[in-house]
Amino acid sequence: MGVFMKKIDLHIHTNKSDGLLSPKEIIDEAKRKQVQTIAIADHDTVEAYTDEVYNYAKHNGIELITAVEISTKTKKCGIHVLGYNIDTSSKYLNESLKKIRNARHDYLHNVANKLNEMNYILNINKLDMIEAVTKAHIAMDIISNKTNEKQLLKQFGHIPSKGKFIETIMNENCPAYVKKETVTPKEAAEIIRKAGGKCSLLNKMSGLEGDKFASLRAAFGFMYGHPGKKLLFMGQEFAQKREWAEFRSLDWFLLEEDDRHKKMQDYVRELNHLYQKYDALYYHDFNVMGFEWMDCWRPELSTVAFVRRGSSVKDQLMFIANFTPMALEDYQVNAPCAGPFTEILNSDEERFGGEGRVNKKPIQAKPCKAPVVPRPGEKIQPGKKYYELELYVPPLSVVVLRYDYKAE
Repeated sequence: MGVFMKKIDLHIHTNKSDGLLSPKEIIDEAKRKQVQTIAIADHDTVEAYTDEVYNYAKHNGIELITAVEISTKTKKCGIHVLGYNIDTSSKYLNESLKKIRNARHDYLHNVANKLNEMNYILNINKLDMIEAVTKAHIAMDIISNKTNEKQLLKQFGHIPSKGKFIETIMNENCPAYVKKETVTPKEAAEIIRKAGGKCSLLNKMSGLEGDKFASLRAAFGFMYGHPGKKLLFMGQEFAQKREWAEFRSLDWFLLEEDDRHKKMQDYVRELNHLYQKYDALYYHDFNVMGFEWMDCWRPELSTVAFVRRGSSVKDQLMFIANFTPMALEDYQVNAPCAGPFTEILNSDEERFGGEGRVNKKPIQAKPCKAPVVPRPGEKIQPGKKYYELELYVPPLSVVVLRYDYKAE
């Protein structure tokens, strides 16, 4: 029996920071869109997490995971650090976030003084009431205030967007730029750690120890295949078990004590090589041409499949992810075209710590009369070409197939 896939959203802002909706409205929206699990990660505040909001989420069948997004800065750039499963009642956490917010309010008044010198009027009392005020709040207050219309037209020739105002007036080397006093990423990690936040991915996986490693490999494979840039926190590439802590080194000794950690490191290295070798994994990252679902409409299987496309028609990779602890013996799935596909990576390979259940022979995608996995509401179109392929997918795994293009 398969496990039903859940819809989740783990990065939501409310009007307690720079979002538009209240926490209750967010929960209403999640219910409307059938999102079962959410995390409210407001900037530098956990004010959204009240007993009333927890009860409201529970009443509406929404799982609410605690989170926060802490604004930090390095010498080169700003970094937002996310922490999950934190204790929102932690005195240390709330005092630390309050210091960050107070620094933000000092920043607000300094920016307001500079903007006033440029003949812009700010509703400072209104902005002061915002728990975690941002540049976006200030810019929106300026451009939505009719009093500033004349000055905006004089400076821009039109009413600018919020982003344009920030880019021109408030960013570094701009007339209303003010340096923020913020914490470092290291300090933010310490705040999260002391508030109970967890950073180890391996221990978030369910099942026995072997299942945890297999699930983590599947998660990494899915992440590398999906559009977007890749980020792993230090130590996750070899499945460190303990939370990261700034006062000690990473647990490198695991690479010698348990071969599974070394094999996880090898697996992530291979994923990186795959990313470098095939431009299908990045060429169309922000273009609909680069991604197409082949199977995501059978929640009872907890299995998804999609195609990534590169700079030419021959550059196609197909990812199949099985998130259940059961093998799919003869998994039939839609294919993007006819022709041979070769398995170039399988997270169940022995060299990665798996059982070695792989597809050694090329897999032939063949024409068919109708899609194997029809999209919801899809109607068969006469004359349209459909294709399918069949393969073995190990439990808790990701399989990557390469289209072996042959010019006709």
